[in-house]
Parts: sequence; structure tokens; C-alpha cells
Amino acid sequence: MRSLNLRSIFYRHYAQSTVIVAIIAMVTVNQLGTGVLFALIPVKLAADGYPASAAGGISTVFSLCFLFGCLVGPRLIRWVGAERALLVLAGINAVLALLHWLFPGPVPWSVFRGIGGIVTASYFVLVESWLAAQSKPETRGLVFGAYMVANRLAFAFGQIVIAFIEPASILNLFFLSAVAYVLAPLLRPRADAVIPNMTSPSLATYLELPRLVPAAAAASLMHGLVFGTVPSLLPKWGIDAGFSIGGIAEMLAAMQIGGIVMQLPISYASDRFERRTVMAVSVFATALVSLFILHTQVSGRWNGLAMMFVWGGFSSTLYSLAAAHANDLAPPEKRVAWVSSIMLLWGTGAAVGPLVASLLMDLLGATMLWIYASVVSAVIGSYLLWRKVARP
Repeated sequence: MRSLNLRSIFYRHYAQSTVIVAIIAMVTVNQLGTGVLFALIPVKLAADGYPASAAGGISTVFSLCFLFGCLVGPRLIRWVGAERALLVLAGINAVLALLHWLFPGPVPWSVFRGIGGIVTASYFVLVESWLAAQSKPETRGLVFGAYMVANRLAFAFGQIVIAFIEPASILNLFFLSAVAYVLAPLLRPRADAVIPNMTSPSLATYLELPRLVPAAAAASLMHGLVFGTVPSLLPKWGIDAGFSIGGIAEMLAAMQIGGIVMQLPISYASDRFERRTVMAVSVFATALVSLFILHTQVSGRWNGLAMMFVWGGFSSTLYSLAAAHANDLAPPEKRVAWVSSIMLLWGTGAAVGPLVASLLMDLLGATMLWIYASVVSAVIGSYLLWRKVARP
């Protein structure tokens, strides 16, 4: 009897692990297509002689529609059906990728990217709710950490592909993106895998997260405000500080590599220790490294790369920690709404942060980038500590 119990436990854990691996593999292929599009659109616009504002405008449309998709995504998925939603969303993304090739130009591309923003948000609401439903609290941090690592690697590889394509063949990459979107759902888990309950949350349910799990809400917002801001404005700071284009590229790469390398250890630590403590340590470490960069002005190549590596490692992990912490406390019927709220807070921070930081840099100098990062991190870190004391 005991051997039968052990065997059933083994098969249950094995089945759960295969579902998680299948979800992460599916997202990885999907992000290959997304990475190609994100890099291809500004490159093609620049090659065709359009101003930088054209690419910036398209990016803004995508971001705003992504935020809208966080709100309407659960309703759309419930209407279509969660099991069929992956196929429908993948099909829409593939069609949109091909429409970029058929109808070039900033105006039609803004429309396509706007629709893509809603579809992308809906896709990630479903995927992250599914991951949360399949993972257990004692391993949820590591599961979301592995998900983020695969996500970033695939997205980066999709962007790198452009460097190996001849300019005359660059339009073929729209087909590559469409193929990735079509192939991704083929890796989805088996049909009997548990799919989260895709209810239609009310506005009050969305607003519950900051009230009931404020630490997760604060960490997600900070991830958007800081990690969603500094990499995009680092080139401006680097040029004003006298760095070459190559040196700036190396620092950006070090920042991303740090996030990938340190993601799993920090995620594992959040499973072993209290998640709010790990979040607070990561946030204060981000503030301290930001101040150190400000003080030293990155003297020396290797010193600068090391600091960017550490900064990226601590700041980039906050989204996965916030998602794991929120889902630890989420009732099953509210999980979808809370996942949407985490994404909405992150997206809001990523939309507002670059605007605020760039204005400060224009008014008070490029070094305000690191003052901004350290102040925001210190404020959020202090709040996390206060919440831990208030609710041990």
C-alpha cells in the first residue's frame, strides 16, 4: 500500500513538472517571434527613412494597448475558452506579423501593434495564471524564475537573429515571426492538464491586490519604474558620461546577463526564505548599487561591467518574486485577476518611469538617472520592510 502511495505521489509530481516544462517551452518559442518583431520594426522604419518618433509612437501604442489588454484579457479568454485561447491568440499574432509585411508604414503598423498589445497581454495573463495554478508555494519562486529566464533568452535571441540576415532579405523575418507564433501552441500541455478558472473579474477584484498583497503590488510597480526605465535611458547617460557606443552596448549586455544569471538563485532563495525579505534585499541592493554607480561614475571597463551585472541581477528579479508572492496568497477564483493586476502595475511603471526619469535628466543632468533609480528603490524597499513589520 505504501509503495502504491509513493508511486501515485511520484506520478503526480512528474505530471505536474511536465506541464510546467511544456508551458515554459511554449512561451519560449512564442517569445522568439516577439523578439524578432520588437527589433525588426524600428530597424525597418529607420532603413526606410522614417524619423525615430515613428518607432517611438508605435512602441507607445503597443504599451497602452498592453495595459488595456491586462483588463480585458480575462474576459476575452473566457469568451473564447481557455483551452482554445492559446490557438486563437497565436493565430492572431501570426496574422498580424504577416500584415506588417503586406502593409508597411507607421500608420498601419501602429494599428497592428495596438492589436498585438491586447493579444500579448491576454496571452501572458493565461500563461502566468496557468503556471501559478500548476506550481506549489514551496517551488513557485523557482518556477517563475525559470519562466523569466527562458522568456528573456528567447526574446534576446529573436532580436539577435536580425544581425545575421542580409538587408535585402529582412522582410523575410516577418515570416519567421509568424512561424514561431504558429509553432508555439503545438508545445502546449496535454488536454487534461489543469487550466485556471478564467472568470470575468470585476473592477473591485483588480483593486484587491494592492490592498491585500501590497508587497507584491509594490515590487511589481518598482520593476516597471526602475528596470523598465534604466536600460532604455542608459545610452543617454553613457554618452553624456563619455562612453563609446561599444562601451554602452557592453554595459547593457552585462545588465541583461546579470538578470539572467542571478534570476534562479534569487528565486530559489525566495522559496527557502520569506519572499518579502528577499524582495526587500533585492530592492535595497538595487538602491545601493545605483548610488555606487553615481559616486564612482563607473571608472574602468571591468568595474563598470561588474556593477551593471550586479545591478541587473537584483533589479530584474522583482517581477517574478512579486508574481510568486501574490499567487501564494491568491484564492483560485481570484488568481486570474491578481495576475492581471501584477502585469498592469508593471506595465504602468514601465510607461511612467521613462517619462519621469527622462524629464529629470533633461532638467538636472544625466546623472539623475541613478538618483531616480536609488530614490525609487529606497522608497519601495522601506515600504516593504514596513509591511513586513506591520504584518509579520
